[in-house]
Amino acid sequence: MAPGIDPFRRALRSPPVAAAPRNLASALHRALRLCAMPEGWLAGQLRYAILSRLPIPGPRGSDGAGAERLAAAGPGLWPGMPERGAALLAGEIELLGRKLPLPEPFWSFRPEGDRLMAELHGFAWLADLVAAGNAGIVRARELIDQWLTLPESRSRDLRHPAIAGRRLAAWLQSANRLLVGGDAGFDERLHRAVAEDATRLARLLPGGLCGGALIEATKGLLLASLVLPQGRRWEGPAMARLAAELDRQILPDGGQVERNPSRQLRVIRDLAEIEIAFARAGRPTTPALGAALRSLAPLIRLLQHGDSGLALFNGANEETAGLIETVLTAAGETPQAMTKAPHAGFQRLAAGRMVALVEAGRPAPPGFDGGAHAGTFAIEVSIGTERLITGCGAHAADADWAEALRATAAHSTLSIAHSDSSPLLPGDGLASRPGFVSCKREEEAGTLWLELSHDGYGPRFGLRHRRRLYMTAGGEELRGEDRVEPLNDSREERTEALPVTIRFHLHPDVQASLAQNGHTVLLRLASGAGWRLRIDGEGAAVALAESVYAGRRGRLRRSQQVVVETGYRGPESWVRWALTRELRKAEPLGRPDEDPPADLG
Repeated sequence: MAPGIDPFRRALRSPPVAAAPRNLASALHRALRLCAMPEGWLAGQLRYAILSRLPIPGPRGSDGAGAERLAAAGPGLWPGMPERGAALLAGEIELLGRKLPLPEPFWSFRPEGDRLMAELHGFAWLADLVAAGNAGIVRARELIDQWLTLPESRSRDLRHPAIAGRRLAAWLQSANRLLVGGDAGFDERLHRAVAEDATRLARLLPGGLCGGALIEATKGLLLASLVLPQGRRWEGPAMARLAAELDRQILPDGGQVERNPSRQLRVIRDLAEIEIAFARAGRPTTPALGAALRSLAPLIRLLQHGDSGLALFNGANEETAGLIETVLTAAGETPQAMTKAPHAGFQRLAAGRMVALVEAGRPAPPGFDGGAHAGTFAIEVSIGTERLITGCGAHAADADWAEALRATAAHSTLSIAHSDSSPLLPGDGLASRPGFVSCKREEEAGTLWLELSHDGYGPRFGLRHRRRLYMTAGGEELRGEDRVEPLNDSREERTEALPVTIRFHLHPDVQASLAQNGHTVLLRLASGAGWRLRIDGEGAAVALAESVYAGRRGRLRRSQQVVVETGYRGPESWVRWALTRELRKAEPLGRPDEDPPADLG
């Protein structure tokens, strides 16, 4: 971790979801969240709690042969990376983008945190090791054999459906390399392990899982159903479960209910790998699978910046352009970008070389909000292939960072009293969310206009946040206005002002300097292109502050943010801002007693 970043992480943390007593408030929020979980979730949790503690009957119909059949699943969409495999052979493993030294023996490794342990014991690294050539394949067989003898390999934790499903997929998608030139004993042991894990998984699913995690676990079972003699009896129920989940999780505009661009890409990848594996085996899938792929793919285009990477909303990372194109091609089409997804809650403004992506929707519902961020109305802006205004991203490899980066302060949006637009439950979704989120879009003669409003701060402060955005036809200027207003149209004034903060997080490659007037920030991209961010608001103070960028998985980079501080006394507080190409002549932003300039609507 870069020195000096820890204080920033602490600064991101918001006050608890309620005042004293904190534990009672947290328990109340969690109880209310349980009542709003998806239908069948609680029954699934109880079922898993009972069945996972009972002995699972041994697999029926397994003859110990069929090793060749294990290769039928075929490789995954994204090949392993030989350089990572070589590093693993040399004693370094990469988990969730984080490079970690390996002890000897290998399975004495105990990474910090449940997510890293799930990556390790879900064999997320196996494809990389196999891609390193013969030495990697030999080492992969050794590590699988060693894992099968570990006492903890039969533990309830490591056989949880979320980990077991991923492990099955990793084994089966590398089996075509693992089973060539090996010994018959290894083939039998791998076959037996696949049969045991699949039998257990078939009994335990859905295992209390929701969202993309359930689809990923179901993929492991479906791949196993293709390669085991007894697998046919699991195939029908698993495919029916998949169809039901797709119906539950895919919104009318093609958004996946978790509202995380990386998760959306992962779901497309999982579904495409199921479809390809079944096509190779000459077996049919549910019609819902193909329909889901056609529905999900276009939204990825909406969420791409000019560098082809994804927006950093709700726990997403940029992802690589190669992976995105491979997944979309496997989905059957490479569609043009949508401009709006009203059900998923995303908007795309694009003109000239400028792209602005907006988090414009209500947060994910309970059960699908485990990694949700409090970033309502966050914006990200790119110019050509260069990112300019961003969010801080996500850092799943570190639980503390993962939690800190969920805060509203880690996004380019407004916050009131240093709190979150949706109060967070640490590691467990949202305590509450805005009850009302609106987004109105207008387009005329190439100009683009958004008017947004949410009441996430209503229960605590009786206030709403309104954000208006306007992009010129040539993409040379993006204007914005942020207003804080009372929900009940009250004209009363407060005795003490509530702090109101608007943040613009900058990409690490952007150089920023505050102009002498104190209300203009000069921004220079790596290409040399210059932009100005001008701020106007009564009593608004503008400053540059430290920030962090976690756009690339597992990597933290120092960056800066523009922080605009003002206060709300009532009846309203407003800040206007404009992001303009440096060569363009500055125009007035308007006075508080004026309507917005004509080109703002």
